[in-house]
Amino acid sequence: MKSKYAYLYFDLDRTLWDYNKNMNETMVEISEAIQVEKYCSTEMFMTVFDKHNIGQWELYKQGAISKELLLRNRFTLTLEECGISNNIDPMVLNQMYIDIIPSKTHLIEGCIELLDYLNSNYQMAILTNGFDDVQYRKLRNCHIEKYFKKIITSDNSGYVKPDVRIFYHALSTLNAKKEKSIMIGDELHIDILGARKAGIDQIYFNPLKNQHQEKVSFEIEQLLEIKNIL
Repeated sequence: MKSKYAYLYFDLDRTLWDYNKNMNETMVEISEAIQVEKYCSTEMFMTVFDKHNIGQWELYKQGAISKELLLRNRFTLTLEECGISNNIDPMVLNQMYIDIIPSKTHLIEGCIELLDYLNSNYQMAILTNGFDDVQYRKLRNCHIEKYFKKIITSDNSGYVKPDVRIFYHALSTLNAKKEKSIMIGDELHIDILGARKAGIDQIYFNPLKNQHQEKVSFEIEQLLEIKNIL
């Protein structure tokens, strides 16, 4: 049976690109470079950074802080909590992070097989809250940029998911009709409910089986389950 959809919008981090593996490898490299073990364990440094990175991203998505504050605060707060000497510039660490993490190429299981399967029948775009310079390099280094007609980010759109305006912008970018479009993402409140509010169907990628009461169009635990939908 032919799918009713023609346009697919994919989130990137934790949906196609394995953020957890790639972030962990990046933080190990940074830890070694600045000799974190003088102050705390590498595991503590990674855990504290992940907490503050997620927290700062949440504030950014809410419009409570700027991109610049996000980039500074995530390492400032990490250094403070880990008791690491204040002669380490948090922005130097941030630049190290931005330089290293896009070079990491772990993808979510099934990613390439799925994209190959979908490629000839759909127009596909990335729709991410990530920043241009980092997200483009991730896609390029993982060799999946070729699958996507457009890369839509919070930087180049001027909006941040779950703001419905970024979804409307995404539709106009592909000249797509919302009834023929579907959003695939791992963040319930950002990707899925944002798309739902914009009138776009959704596939909630929920590998951790997080419990919720929201009505979503489709829900999957593995990427390749999308083959049963599209």
